[in-house]
Amino acid sequence: MSADDSSRVEYRRRKKFRSKRTGEEKIIIDIVLSVDAYKKLQEIAQRLFPDLIRGRISYTIEHMIKTFAVMYTHNNTRPVNPRPSTQELAKAIQEQIRFEHGTIAPDIPHRVLRQYIMFVRGIKTPRHADAWAYKMYIEGIIKPRRGEKAIRPEKIHDEVIWEWVMVL
Repeated sequence: MSADDSSRVEYRRRKKFRSKRTGEEKIIIDIVLSVDAYKKLQEIAQRLFPDLIRGRISYTIEHMIKTFAVMYTHNNTRPVNPRPSTQELAKAIQEQIRFEHGTIAPDIPHRVLRQYIMFVRGIKTPRHADAWAYKMYIEGIIKPRRGEKAIRPEKIHDEVIWEWVMVL
């Protein structure tokens, strides 16, 4: 083995196939999990993909890997250290989005974010939901996507599209 070969990592050839459901090319792998981790994985898979019978765990693991990759490849422009109440709100909103849609999109329109804030916090007025959205913006959890620099609470409107800076 030469010096060039020692730096190269050799991977065992994996069996590839094309998914009937999505048409994507997939690779079969084997993993080893503890019994507790497997039970939690089954619970999460049942919650995320209740309509699937086969492939539920594969889709869940793929979703987890994609979420993990987004968290660790996204470059934050400023340090994120939100207050616990705001962080709990963002986490609850993201969990609700995951529960309803199976994944979190990188951006969210303000009118949709307002509805989730009102649902999660039990708020009746849109003005209070806008204030919570502004707190999430100030504390670095979300940021405007369309180049709006400094948004004041009274300047928040339905056309604003927020981008998640922090995926919890």
